[in-house]
Amino acid sequence: MNRLRNRLIGIFLAATLAPLALTIWITTSLLEESANTSSTARLDTVSKSLKVTARELYDRASDDLKRKARAGEIGPRKYEPIDRSSWPDAIKNFSGGLEGERVMRAGSDGNRLEYMVRHGNEIWVYSENLGEVAMDRLTREIREARRRLGRPPDRPDAVAVFRARLPAPRGSFPFPRAPLPHSAPS
Repeated sequence: MNRLRNRLIGIFLAATLAPLALTIWITTSLLEESANTSSTARLDTVSKSLKVTARELYDRASDDLKRKARAGEIGPRKYEPIDRSSWPDAIKNFSGGLEGERVMRAGSDGNRLEYMVRHGNEIWVYSENLGEVAMDRLTREIREARRRLGRPPDRPDAVAVFRARLPAPRGSFPFPRAPLPHSAPS
């Protein structure tokens, strides 16, 4: 009698603990998958911070360039009206407008600022290098990060995660078991 009772208890424990362990394992796996959404929130925060930082850098560098030009710390490149045909397009566009001064990005991927100022019929251009900071590249990277945030993440739904992780014997599960789209094949 004791033997039968012990066997029944063992069968009962195996029948209840195995599905419980499987449920806990699947739940933990699903929670780990959902934790990946926090990286999307972090990317959103970082891209917004980077946008603010880039704008602040641009404004400060522009103000610094203007200050140096007005103080005579840097010399201008002068464009005279007689040579208008050889002027760069940006200078021609500026000269055709009504602004007295303008700061614009120039150089390789916007790694230089140019401060254009009217002096009579001449256009004086003061330049300052931003070093490794390429404002156009930075703008593209921020735009790309923001674009990626606008799409739903490339993640499988909970059913696909469940099917991929369910340890079913061959031929007994009605759906094919495929690896998750974001996981590397083993």
